[in-house]
Amino acid sequence: MREVREEAGVLARPDILLGQLPAGDGTSAIYLMRFEGESAPGERAMTWLPYERARDALAFEESRALLAQAHQLGSDHEDH
Repeated sequence: MREVREEAGVLARPDILLGQLPAGDGTSAIYLMRFEGESAPGERAMTWLPYERARDALAFEESRALLAQAHQLGSDHEDH
């Protein structure tokens, strides 16, 4: 979760493991996270996008699939 805070300036806690993506010589775990607030500005610009615009902004199909999974889980959670 350090990367989320340092790179995006976001405080969040992991909620659900969505999967893993190749990263360098290993893999990176990808979580659906719960936003808790903002920290100091991160290394990268932070932009909040609605689902459709976020999906269209992603370059890789694997990332779009994980986003779709997170979106579905988030929608399911809001219904309860």
